[in-house]
Amino acid sequence: MENKINFIKIFDERIARTLSDGGFSYTEENINDGQTVFCFEETPELKEALRTLYGDGNYEEAIFVRDGALLF
Repeated sequence: MENKINFIKIFDERIARTLSDGGFSYTEENINDGQTVFCFEETPELKEALRTLYGDGNYEEAIFVRDGALLF
């Protein structure tokens, strides 16, 4: 079975910074003439952190995608 790394790509900088402050690393992609997308490696810990952030009610529902590629 192939071990493929997937990424969670987040469009909200506030959420990305909160995750980063919690110890999660990310890279940045630029799309659509300069829009920044924050790319985190998908892990069970990251998914739990996202559930906690949204469950606390501190953030509105945000757009993020799951993808298997990074764009440079």
